[in-house]
Amino acid sequence: MKTKFLITALLAGLMPTLVTAQEQTLTEAENSANIPARISETVYAEAPDDHVLGSEDAVQTMIVYASVTCPHCGGWFTEEWPKVKTELVEAGTMRFVLRELRTGAGNAAEVGFTIAACAPSAQYFEMIEFQMENQAFIAKEVAEKRGDKVFYALAARAGMDNNEAVTACMTNPDIKAHMDENEVRATLAKIEGVPAFFINGEPYFGPQDAESLIALVKDMEEKGITAIPEELTIAPPRDHTGHNHD
Repeated sequence: MKTKFLITALLAGLMPTLVTAQEQTLTEAENSANIPARISETVYAEAPDDHVLGSEDAVQTMIVYASVTCPHCGGWFTEEWPKVKTELVEAGTMRFVLRELRTGAGNAAEVGFTIAACAPSAQYFEMIEFQMENQAFIAKEVAEKRGDKVFYALAARAGMDNNEAVTACMTNPDIKAHMDENEVRATLAKIEGVPAFFINGEPYFGPQDAESLIALVKDMEEKGITAIPEELTIAPPRDHTGHNHD
């Protein structure tokens, strides 16, 4: 199948993707105790195949579950993430883990995440940031049936300059399995919306703006502690501040 038709079919839901497998795996996660240790033991901790930024020596770790098609995620990555990255991650204070969750109609999030994963590893977060910053444009192109063009351009940006490379990327079973396992982790963590934050293994329900997050992590670092204040680990009443990922 030619690449442009492959991407079109994925966006239209005309080809088998991980959606069916995802639903099956989520059911197993909810009903079975036989979840592989590589998943169950890394729900709140960094996994070997996670996408990570930051020093391995950093004491503080933030895990964020997000989607490239979630407007709240796009807003956070556009407005808050640059400051968090500069003052905490690049400064060596905090390690940052991004976990992909596929949200929204169709398979646009899966296609976007897959292309990012096929970029050189050092370019992964740049690809995510680009999609978050241009989320509205990408969504418009997909809605107007031009998603194949915009994602093919995104693939070229990621270094895939021929049909064979893009096809190999879009059909890579390891990338799909990675996203599927993140869906299981999200279910085990009882995540109801994205972006969802975890700091040092604890759910964080406090303010998500950069100023608040930077102040919190720097204060913890100065005090030599890793536990966040208990009141910030309690989920508030559901108020649509996140995007449901069902």
